[in-house]
Amino acid sequence: MKRIAPMLLAWFGRLRTRLRKVGARLFAPSALVARNLEAEWHLLNRMVLSLYQQERYEQAFGVAQEALTVAVEGVGPTHPGVATTLNNLGLLHRALGQYPQAEACFHGALTLFEQACGPDHPDVATTLNNLAALHHALGDLTQAEPLCRRALAIMEGTLPADHPDVMDTLSRLAVLYRLQGRPAEVEPLDRRLLRLCEQRFGPAHPEVARQLTRMADLHHAQGQYAQAEECQQRALLIREQAFGPDHPEVLASLNHLAIIHRAQGQSAQAGLLYQRVLTVLEKTRSPDDPELMQSLCDVADLHRLQGQYALAEPLCERVREFRERTLGPNHPDVATSLHHLATLHYAQGRHGPAESLYQRALAIREQAFGPEHPDVAQVLNNLALLYETRGRHDQAESLYQRALAIRERQLGPSHGDVAKSLNSLALFYLAQGRYGQAEPLFRRVLALREELAGPSHPDVAGSLGNLAQLCSAQGQHRQAELLYERALTVVEQAYGADHPQVATSLLNLAGSCRAQSRLADAEPLCQRALAIREQVYGAGHPAVAGALNPLASLRRAQGQYGQAERLYQRALAIFEQSYGPGHPSVAAGLLNLAGIHRARAEYRQAESLCRRALTIREQTLGSAHPGVTAVREILADLQRAMESAPAAPAAAVGPDLLPPA
Repeated sequence: MKRIAPMLLAWFGRLRTRLRKVGARLFAPSALVARNLEAEWHLLNRMVLSLYQQERYEQAFGVAQEALTVAVEGVGPTHPGVATTLNNLGLLHRALGQYPQAEACFHGALTLFEQACGPDHPDVATTLNNLAALHHALGDLTQAEPLCRRALAIMEGTLPADHPDVMDTLSRLAVLYRLQGRPAEVEPLDRRLLRLCEQRFGPAHPEVARQLTRMADLHHAQGQYAQAEECQQRALLIREQAFGPDHPEVLASLNHLAIIHRAQGQSAQAGLLYQRVLTVLEKTRSPDDPELMQSLCDVADLHRLQGQYALAEPLCERVREFRERTLGPNHPDVATSLHHLATLHYAQGRHGPAESLYQRALAIREQAFGPEHPDVAQVLNNLALLYETRGRHDQAESLYQRALAIRERQLGPSHGDVAKSLNSLALFYLAQGRYGQAEPLFRRVLALREELAGPSHPDVAGSLGNLAQLCSAQGQHRQAELLYERALTVVEQAYGADHPQVATSLLNLAGSCRAQSRLADAEPLCQRALAIREQVYGAGHPAVAGALNPLASLRRAQGQYGQAERLYQRALAIFEQSYGPGHPSVAAGLLNLAGIHRARAEYRQAESLCRRALTIREQTLGSAHPGVTAVREILADLQRAMESAPAAPAAAVGPDLLPPA
């Protein structure tokens, strides 16, 4: 009660004013007055509910304040009716984004309900759930969880097992566990919810489909794509039969299926599903419909993953313009659009615009959620990567560390997003040659991912690959090879033999073989990786160029300069077509080709390519970046070679100017 004392004093002041206005009531019999006030309170509460359902929160708030005054006047300040009205006021404060006031109201309602009804009353559970939802919205998951668990215990003790409030609370608790990266605790709740839904509604009810979708999401998060697809296909069938092909819930199932296909590298199948959704929305919704905007975001993101940036960017811009126009420039959804656009600019090597967009997204999220929210950490991590790319290492390290600290505090030390931040920081240390700092972080990430998802999850393969990179950087090539082999086994079991992640693992393993001078072992691995990427993405995709470069590097090491040159030229053409002539990947391709000319003592051709690469890097990275310095050193070496007498290239060729992509 102490927390709401100032609030109640203010309301009592309004009450005294009200009593002066309705002084005639004081002469009526007290029971009649109480009955009249109670009737008025019920009427006001119904008005509050109606306005709340219409999302007319400001109007509802004024009516709720009047209801509180009537309740205090009619039944006294400690009556459960006062608690009910405080609870309603808390919901309205939350809807208006006034979180501290919402928390004060909920705590006041909780105290009154516990005193008047006892600690195990269903109204206590309802208020606990509202408090849990508030902490959830604020990102305070560790505070939300015990409130939700207590609410569930009360409801299970007072309500039937399949009561809607019990099922809602089970679902809320499952969401909290899921967000904290605790799938082992989510799974039994999901199975129980599915069983209750089938018992209560029947096996073909839309509520069953909704629960199947939640279970599909859990399987997806654990890398269990076959189970995820099975659940989602069943949910889709139920919804199509119940609602017809164009219903919003059918479209939601199609979107979820598309995400599952994307995760398996099945871009064509995902694209067909996204396009089906977009076609329906364009036919049935207005041009500014929010769901249509989200569908455009989904299509844009698929284009981004396929390297089709020219297709993705106008869609993202359209969504950003809509959100700024309808929600205002400082809305969190605008920050999300800015973040997407920043990621697109970064992928195309346009680092200046990307930085401005990330900075603006960060400012909006800090203002909307506070500086400690997990969504703030997401932007910090990506901004840190951009700073690292531009050679601003002190700033990058600071942001990586801040993002990690936020996630550890808000999500707990064992959350999947904590593993992501640890991994980003470890990769940063690896790139800096700070191997002693990178290794314990990589090992912690591996342990976390094995604990959260099991040793056969694709994320575990990623951690094994990172540890292998660390070993390779320290010359421990045999240890690296063993880790790469284990990672390859994991992704083949998770995705099948022809998945893009398998291609990446094959290229990593090929690089390890090459480092041990086992060129014959490396070649079939490179060829298989190239075939997978061509099959999945098509011959002109940047990922195909990324597989051509290692094969070209291998040919060069074998002295087959003509074949190496043709492969490098093909990779360069893909990068120029996909990204434009000023992208950092184009600079890398130019340097690879320069290396071939340098090996043939064709110094003028090599110099021309290097100068073009230098211009690109100076424009995208800045003149002080280590990558710019490296190109200047190559040019100086070429100048010394040209000043000396020409000589035939030696049989043993030095290392590539750049490591293979």
